[in-house]
Amino acid sequence: MIRFHDLVVRNFALYPDAHLHFSTDEQHPLTVIRGENECGKTTLMRAFLWVLYGEQGLPEIKGVLHPIRPVWADEESVRTSVELRFEARSSKGSSNYKLIRRATTSARNGRVSYFDEEVKLYYRNVGDGSWDSADSQMLDLLMRRFFRPELRDFFFIDADKAVQFVGGPEGAHDDSVMRTMTTQAINNLLGLDSLHRSIERLEQRQSVFVRQAGRDSGNTDQVKLAARLEELQQQKDRANLELKSLQEKHLTIEKDLNDYEAKRQKDILHITEASGINEQVRKAQDRLSLEQERRASLIGSLSSLVDSDSRLSTFLMLPAIESVIATLEPMQRQGLIPPTELTLLPRLIREGKCVCGISFDEHPERKHAVQKRLRDSEGYLESAQFLDEVLNCAQRLGNQAVGRGGRPWTEDVDECLSRLGEVDRDMSDIISELDILKVKASEIAQGLDAAAYAERERHSAELRRLHTASAERLLLTENIVKETAAELRSVSEKLRVLQTGEKRSRDLRDKAEVSEDLQIILTTALHAVESEQVHELSRAMNRIFRNVIGATEESNFSEVGVQGIPSVIGSKMTYELFAKDGKRNKPLAMANGASRRALAVSFVLALAETTASSVPFVADSLLHAFSGGVLRRMVSYLVDGQRVGQPIIFGHTHDLLDDDIRDVLRTAAGRTYTVTSQSHVGGDVVRAAPNRQNARQTVVCDCGINEYCDICEHVTYAGDSRFVRRSERSRID
Repeated sequence: MIRFHDLVVRNFALYPDAHLHFSTDEQHPLTVIRGENECGKTTLMRAFLWVLYGEQGLPEIKGVLHPIRPVWADEESVRTSVELRFEARSSKGSSNYKLIRRATTSARNGRVSYFDEEVKLYYRNVGDGSWDSADSQMLDLLMRRFFRPELRDFFFIDADKAVQFVGGPEGAHDDSVMRTMTTQAINNLLGLDSLHRSIERLEQRQSVFVRQAGRDSGNTDQVKLAARLEELQQQKDRANLELKSLQEKHLTIEKDLNDYEAKRQKDILHITEASGINEQVRKAQDRLSLEQERRASLIGSLSSLVDSDSRLSTFLMLPAIESVIATLEPMQRQGLIPPTELTLLPRLIREGKCVCGISFDEHPERKHAVQKRLRDSEGYLESAQFLDEVLNCAQRLGNQAVGRGGRPWTEDVDECLSRLGEVDRDMSDIISELDILKVKASEIAQGLDAAAYAERERHSAELRRLHTASAERLLLTENIVKETAAELRSVSEKLRVLQTGEKRSRDLRDKAEVSEDLQIILTTALHAVESEQVHELSRAMNRIFRNVIGATEESNFSEVGVQGIPSVIGSKMTYELFAKDGKRNKPLAMANGASRRALAVSFVLALAETTASSVPFVADSLLHAFSGGVLRRMVSYLVDGQRVGQPIIFGHTHDLLDDDIRDVLRTAAGRTYTVTSQSHVGGDVVRAAPNRQNARQTVVCDCGINEYCDICEHVTYAGDSRFVRRSERSRID
């Protein structure tokens, strides 16, 4: 695994000189870097990317001469450097490295020259702690093992990159972007590309061994088969090259088609926007979403009334309850339950008189009759008490069933059904309204200039024709590759049969068999990863998504995950994210902004969890995309140590004002920093930094996420009760 220790930047964009230490404490693995917008958080992310990947790791930024060039530099040449110190841990121990990248930039007439780039890797000498220079081979090996360029957007991620995993931002969805990003991440992190390459190499080596064995055998039939085998291998290689070329052309055509269709839809959008139709459609869709949420809530209430409401059982038993009451109430009125004799007769015996006033002393036979009646009544006492309890229970249940002292179950059900009917009618009205609006939008779209619209249609049709033709050629070439591979296997098997018992080519045959055995092992492993581990990834993504956003089976997103789809281009599997609404597939284009970000981050966290990724997770502005309970649960997932070994989170101060979030972050954080720049916040920073070199520079301060600091904090937070004033001066880098 990799753990970052330090990042040192000099003359990099907004930073003249800054030194950040990252937490490596397993109990407190988090490093938090907070600051306002435009103060330098994303610039630090670019410093990571540049030191590891050079210029190709940097984005193009409009209005900026060069991402690494200091903002205060004029036309003079400036030497920029970034140093990243990190530790590589394994079961055999750990090694410490520092990677330093330097380059010079100069500006003239508004153009920047980038030159004299230098990359050096050093490793710490265990004996005396000094730094020794590593060779380029070690650097290449280290990069291939831990920092492959294709994983750059996974380990160093921001809100915008995360959304690409679900096809881009709301309103500009592109499924091809989603599938490309998803497939690339899965193939690289699960090692599928490596397995595919190894299987292909083994196939080639097996073919070579079998051909050589055939030539060396001296057998005429074997020599012919070996020649045919070599011819087929060359044919397959040519077909593979053609297939790769066609794949690239097909992707280019597909991209052109998607881009053109997007522009075409944008033209129509402008027309419909001008008429106000789209705004009406958006409002209607929002109302429809609210009604759908109301309907889901009412269905949940109705489900509770059916599944867990105790009044339902009393309502269903009401006929039996009424029968019990009708039988026992007359007996109660007659004094049979409970038996009134048990209270009356003992009193008569104590008083020595019958109810009619006759003395028992004068008429002992009357006393004997009363005593006998008392004994008989005592024999029925237990039954009478039980029937009394039954009557009381039946009366309570009957009252509950008919609603005495509360609402009856039927009224709640009727009210719920009535409200559901109202919601369904409202939804039907909204859907009808949307249909009418769509017809109007279509009619307005016809208002485009006829000639221009016809040209767009012609161009779009031509691109679709090229796309279809390209797909057909791809399929044809792919079939040729498959047929050639099948014939290769057939000829190879015939040659192996002929070679059985031949001693001269035994070693080569053994190598061919070993190659085939390894192919079987790797193919089995590939299928296991494609099935079991991808399914595990899908389950993890669904669990994280539902936990983070609080989704249930009744939510608009009842299930999310990853699924494989047969690829039109080539024989490898393509992967895509999916979502379901109940049992129906829900197009990701229908997901709103918050749901898109939650889907994307859930996918990233599920990949990190499933693959036990060994590289730190550096996230810029992910928290800013969420709020409320979703934000709190997202923070808990990022810092709990189960998915991300060393999280380094960049966030806006406002993202950290919630008490629960601050408590979680303070508990998990081993290091905290604040970055600030007075030039970007209108003079609202105290700015007591004595070593400031330029008004536009960013200052790095090591104050905590809930501390008010006289060096770097905004004066607007001075009286905020959520901040604790820091008594001592912070260290400034």
